[in-house]
Amino acid sequence: CYGLRADFKSRLFEASKRLMEIADTIEEIKCTCNFCNKKSVMNLKHVDGFATVEGPSVQLGCEELFYPVCFNCYKKQIDDAKRLKLKEKAFAN
Repeated sequence: CYGLRADFKSRLFEASKRLMEIADTIEEIKCTCNFCNKKSVMNLKHVDGFATVEGPSVQLGCEELFYPVCFNCYKKQIDDAKRLKLKEKAFAN
């Protein structure tokens, strides 16, 4: 079978979870991080140019919003987006 295991929040898709439970073998398709070219292990969602962990897990026709990333780049992108949100909130008040 082929497909993503987890969403951009690192939660297994139900179908993937079930397939992993009953599969005799699992073959991983290697993919590289969109930012540093290391092995990707996460999916990062971008909205309006910034990383996010909000919104629906499935968005049809929006492939350009999701990027394969390594854990370090995932964490950096999410942390940077959170810091920016905090700055925007502080500036608005």
